[in-house]
Amino acid sequence: MSKENTRERKLQLIFGSHPKVDVFYVTSDDQAFFHQNDADNHAKTLSDKRVDKAERRDYIRGKAKGVQVAEAADAAEKAAKPKTPAKRKAKKSDVTSDPADVDGEVADANKE
Repeated sequence: MSKENTRERKLQLIFGSHPKVDVFYVTSDDQAFFHQNDADNHAKTLSDKRVDKAERRDYIRGKAKGVQVAEAADAAEKAAKPKTPAKRKAKKSDVTSDPADVDGEVADANKE
C-alpha cells in the first residue's frame, strides 16, 4: 500500500486543509468528522463501530498548532487561484448629477 493511502497520511492532509481544527473523530473506514456525535452515528452503519480521536499534535510536525502547515496551505491556495484583474471602484466623478446627461453623453463645456 502506498504512503498516500495510509490513515496517517490522510489525517496529515485533513489537518493541513483545516488549520484551525485541533481534533477530528475518525471511523474505521477512515472518514473524519468534526464532531464525535457525527462519527458515532456513521460508525453505527459499519461492521467495525470503533471511533478514534485524532489530535493535530500527533499528525502535524513543525510550528505550534500546525502554523507552518497553515502557512503552506495558504501559499498553495494563493498559487492555485487564477489571477484576475482588480475591479476599479466607481468614483464620484464617474457619476453625473446633470439631468441633461441622462442618456450617458457628456455635455461639451464650450456649448451653451
